[in-house]
Amino acid sequence: MEVFYSTLLAVSAFWLGACPFSVWIGRWFFGKDIREYGDGNPGAANVFRAGGHKSGYLAVILDIAKGVPFVVLAHSLFGLPEVTVMGVALIAILGSALSPLLRFRGGKSLAITFGVLLALPQHEILVTFAVFMGLGFLFMEVDANPNPLRTDLLSASSFQLEGGSFNRVNDMPGLGITLDMEFIKEYEKVL
Repeated sequence: MEVFYSTLLAVSAFWLGACPFSVWIGRWFFGKDIREYGDGNPGAANVFRAGGHKSGYLAVILDIAKGVPFVVLAHSLFGLPEVTVMGVALIAILGSALSPLLRFRGGKSLAITFGVLLALPQHEILVTFAVFMGLGFLFMEVDANPNPLRTDLLSASSFQLEGGSFNRVNDMPGLGITLDMEFIKEYEKVL
């Protein structure tokens, strides 16, 4: 019976993971294909870029949530061995990364990985993953609405003018970061 439950949970986790909630949110709420924004991936980051924060948060919540249910069922309800639970978790992530609904061109699967880590009984790596996810969203560029909390390279660093070029104050040794005025003007055009 354990093999039957394991197989059923794995197949279900794959298909729930394969549901491209972020792409669907972009289509339903904005009539946009979010894969045309940012890095071209079908993830929540591009929902932030295409539609703003409210829809981005919805996409993140849904993408995280699809990693939770079958891992919790495998561990808590069915009491399957840890290796089987990890297998169900990995298959959920693979469903997101290799979604048949997107012709096997899924995203980076960061949000579903976070959901899987929430659901797994071992929480040691969860804190580290959460910190990196938070940093990623802090520094994410939003195409639709600028993020006032986002800090970009030029505004976060102090620069001083020296002979027609900007040199970063307190450079890390050996990096030799030098930005000339033309680069800064081009960078400001992009922003």
